[in-house]
Amino acid sequence: MNWGPRRPPAASWAGALLLLLGLVQLGALGTAMFLETDALIGERAALIVTASVAALFAFQVLAAVAVLRLWRRWRGIAMVLCVLGLALQGANLALPPDPPVVVAVNAVLALAYVVVFTLLRRSREAFA
Repeated sequence: MNWGPRRPPAASWAGALLLLLGLVQLGALGTAMFLETDALIGERAALIVTASVAALFAFQVLAAVAVLRLWRRWRGIAMVLCVLGLALQGANLALPPDPPVVVAVNAVLALAYVVVFTLLRRSREAFA
C-alpha cells in the first residue's frame, strides 16, 4: 500500500505541536469567554481583539493540518503564524505583573512557538 509521501520527523513534530498549541489555546480562550463574558466581549474593542485572537488560533489549527499533509506553501504560512503567536505571548508577558503561574504558562507557550519555528526550518526539504 502506498500511504503517500513520508514525512520527516521534524515536519511531523512541528505539525503536531502547532496543532496542539492551537487547540489548547482555543480551548483556553473559549473557557475564559465562558467564565468572564463581560470582560472579553463586553465592549466592541474587546470583542474585536477576542475575535482576532480566536481567528489566529483557528488558522493555526488549519496550518498545522496543512503541515502534517505536507502542503507546499503552508510551511511558510505556519512559520509566520509562529512569529505572530510568539508576538502575542510577548504582549501577554509585557502586561503588568501577573501571578507566577500565568507568567510560566506564557513563557512555555513562547518557547513552544520557537521550537515549532525551528522544526519547520529544519523540514524544508520535505516541502520541496
